[in-house]
Amino acid sequence: MTVLTTVYWLAHRLSYSVVSRAFQVPLSTVHRLVHQGVEDIAALRQSVIRLPAGPELEEVGQGFQQLADSPAFSSCVGAIDGCHIRIKTPPGPSGQDDINRKLFPSIQLQAVCDGKGYFIVGDGGYPCIVHPITVVTPYREPLQGRVQSRFNGCHARARSIIERAFGILKGRWRSSCRRPWR
Repeated sequence: MTVLTTVYWLAHRLSYSVVSRAFQVPLSTVHRLVHQGVEDIAALRQSVIRLPAGPELEEVGQGFQQLADSPAFSSCVGAIDGCHIRIKTPPGPSGQDDINRKLFPSIQLQAVCDGKGYFIVGDGGYPCIVHPITVVTPYREPLQGRVQSRFNGCHARARSIIERAFGILKGRWRSSCRRPWR
């Protein structure tokens, strides 16, 4: 019952009272089950969320090499991007701070995925890059010849995996991405 209640609450973003009515259990039970479920998920994070290392890291590089169709991407360890998650506008004057460039209130979710589209790390609270790393970016227009043009094509193919990963994430949690959070 803990897993069912927690997943239902997370997936539908309903109040405890609505979940209580849906499962015909007391409100205090829903509260206890959801909190226990979230604690159980947090306890699993060390075994479920881990960065690739050793042979696994080489496999990630090979995946990006195949995506980009270029051996230059064999040392790539992830594709990084961000997406907006809709939220309700917080009350008061600070509510305008959450309005994004697309003119709706949101929080920014930043994530890194491997060459198969599996999320390696994601962070909605603050940027997940805290260590100095090299982020490979495409050449800006105007391009200086065929080499830069070819690199940009390889780069676009390699980084398209993170866009597909966000598409899958938003598709799986469609109700969460359409309605505002909070």
